[in-house]
Amino acid sequence: MNKHVLSVAVIVALASPVVQAVSVNASVSAGLGYDTNAFRSPDSAYTDYSLATPAIVSPEEQSGFFIPLEIDAGLNHKLAGSWMLKGDYSFNGNKYIDSDLSNAEIYDHVLKLGGQFTITNTKTRSSHFYAGLLMADHQQTYADRDSGDEKTTSTLVNIADLYSYTALGFELGYDYARENGWDFAITYRQEPRGYTTPPSPGVEQDHDYSKLAATIGHGLGDNWKMEFDVATSTRDYDFRHAHIADGSFSNILLTYDYADLGVTLKQDVNKKLKMSYGYAMTQRTDNNVGYNDYDLTEFTLAARYEFRSWMSLKGKLAVWQQDYPNAWNFDCDPATCPALTEHKTADGTTLSAKLNVERSKTQDWWVEMEVKSNNNTDTRYDYDRNMLMAGVTWKF
Repeated sequence: MNKHVLSVAVIVALASPVVQAVSVNASVSAGLGYDTNAFRSPDSAYTDYSLATPAIVSPEEQSGFFIPLEIDAGLNHKLAGSWMLKGDYSFNGNKYIDSDLSNAEIYDHVLKLGGQFTITNTKTRSSHFYAGLLMADHQQTYADRDSGDEKTTSTLVNIADLYSYTALGFELGYDYARENGWDFAITYRQEPRGYTTPPSPGVEQDHDYSKLAATIGHGLGDNWKMEFDVATSTRDYDFRHAHIADGSFSNILLTYDYADLGVTLKQDVNKKLKMSYGYAMTQRTDNNVGYNDYDLTEFTLAARYEFRSWMSLKGKLAVWQQDYPNAWNFDCDPATCPALTEHKTADGTTLSAKLNVERSKTQDWWVEMEVKSNNNTDTRYDYDRNMLMAGVTWKF
């Protein structure tokens, strides 16, 4: 599917008289940004021990300007009884101005269309059931982190489209909210993903993705609220094979199971300042011998300050750590790290902030920044990346 066919179709639909007859909301956000490390390249030379003959690699951090673009659109159409037809579309991506950075571009389209049934709707309680279809299109170039060139195999076969996919699936949901009480939401998604078939010997990434997630929240007095998020998901691959204990491939197809748990404490400090404190963990299980199991933990601190009714600043700090209890670190000096002696680990921090100024009911101005640092026992994946952008959001 072409990167922008879906977005053009939605914009045309929003302009048509049929869609204008229903309740429609949309926003378009665009601006100008600067990226200090578009390909997430390591910031210093390293020895690549994954090669048959280890060699020193000198990565090139490539920076440049880009245009951040987001489109969100939704429609609601009242049907018979308690049913509502709902449609949602979203697009996001960064278009780099320098063509040398085009391999860093990632584009995502998601289109949802379904029906919502209102079960309860009173002054103090509401509940709904939702069922619908979803379509997704993900376009990404598999690029070499060191050079930004399209990725190839050891035999120079181009596999740049390895991670691009389309998906057609369905989603079910239920939500319940009670004034000054519990609120609850549960969703189930089934999403078969069809990836671009790479030339041989590339391995196709097709898999079935499914996820069951629930969120539970409850107020704690006047100024506090606790939220719990739990989820379980599966990626069942059609062609990829699992590893065995020494890191080599088996003849068993790969399946990953994920278990997620998150706890967030929200605080209204005063009328202007809101804070949130979060903890999340993800456990991945490799269903063969557990070679690619990992445990991921993340702590977050977020704040939002309202200077005026039309101007606000929000910021977030996230610190994470990822441990692979069974996967070996092969990218290290055999003299100090003999084979099958050191396991993979990774950690990182992300600091982000966004200033938003509401110029009118239909227009916001904003400035956003993100500072990210990743560390890995595999030095090919160490990187620092900073992004700064400013733009305008039009609301319709």
